[in-house]
Amino acid sequence: MATHVRPRDPRSVEAYADLVGPAALNVLQALSAATTDLQQVARRERTAAAPRTALQALAAYVAARHEIDAAIDRYIAILALGGVSRTGIATALGGVRPQSVTKRLAGQPLAHARGSDLIRSEDGSWSVYAAGSPILDHAAEAG
Repeated sequence: MATHVRPRDPRSVEAYADLVGPAALNVLQALSAATTDLQQVARRERTAAAPRTALQALAAYVAARHEIDAAIDRYIAILALGGVSRTGIATALGGVRPQSVTKRLAGQPLAHARGSDLIRSEDGSWSVYAAGSPILDHAAEAG
């Protein structure tokens, strides 16, 4: 099944183009930071890491999952901004229901923004402004 991508307005396409690269980098950085200790345990060639060290490495990874999930949620929101449907995202992730994607996007204003809701600041960052509401989200600076 092909991923459904809806045509988007030019402003949304521009915001997507500016934000998707830095969002991908944030996911990679969160994963790298979370796995640093595990990587050190894995690199030991002659002697195994002490059990306490190995356990602490795993605990550091588990504790960092919140940051990883936050980075992934932002990346998914930017995909939605770019026009990928929630069903398309769920299908691509495999075993994920569209309702689960919708729940993950609930706190992501970018996922619900349309071109007229997007404001680009002089510093290159994007914000979401819904009519009658204050700015909801300051997006990451463009790469």
